[in-house]
Amino acid sequence: MAGFVFCKIEKLTIKGLYTDVLHEGAEIGLLVTTSEFSVGARKTVSARGYPIEEVNGENISKWLTELRTPGSGIVRV
Repeated sequence: MAGFVFCKIEKLTIKGLYTDVLHEGAEIGLLVTTSEFSVGARKTVSARGYPIEEVNGENISKWLTELRTPGSGIVRV
């Protein structure tokens, strides 16, 4: 795509999110992005067992499809 620069989420961002997860006493951290985690970020999550999930563009599309599916349990007002 001309004119767009896509940057991957680096492990420093993952470490910062993990610190926030701990500080807030959260069970999980979600990082929602139209990009994706770098290889180093994924390795950091895996090796350290961080409770962090990547929600990238592909997963966002799946979520939206589920939200639009009748009978999905989503309440529409």
